[in-house]
Amino acid sequence: MKAKQNFVVYLDSDGNRTSYYSGEPKQVTKKEFKVNDEVPDELVADLIKCNPEFLQVEYEAGQFKLTNEELIRFNMKSGKIERPPIVPKNRFSEDSLVKLYNKKGKKALEKRAAKLGLEFTSETSYNKLITMILNESEKLRRGG
Repeated sequence: MKAKQNFVVYLDSDGNRTSYYSGEPKQVTKKEFKVNDEVPDELVADLIKCNPEFLQVEYEAGQFKLTNEELIRFNMKSGKIERPPIVPKNRFSEDSLVKLYNKKGKKALEKRAAKLGLEFTSETSYNKLITMILNESEKLRRGG
């Protein structure tokens, strides 16, 4: 695949893309590409997911237009753009969960915990449920 624009990538000793800031002690190789330069297949799969604007790749209807041969060559399952799961917008605080418990009872907390995929029993205390919900929502917020 060819470069669509001029760009630079830094590769670690194993040939994987890495970040690099001038003056850092780590060993990196600087690789420059100019428009229409051929980009090695090992870099294409990573670039197509992270920086598709660097490559001459067609995009339409939520996916890249790639042949079956290209999908195999670039070690990709499909041309679809895979987005990370959406993190729930509503962040919980201990105070809001206690208010929910006081207003609607333990069942409301259990419902929240179930939506987050948490496992609990009917014996799980409301304090434990609140802690579990807070931990899981923080984990999701951080992308874990």
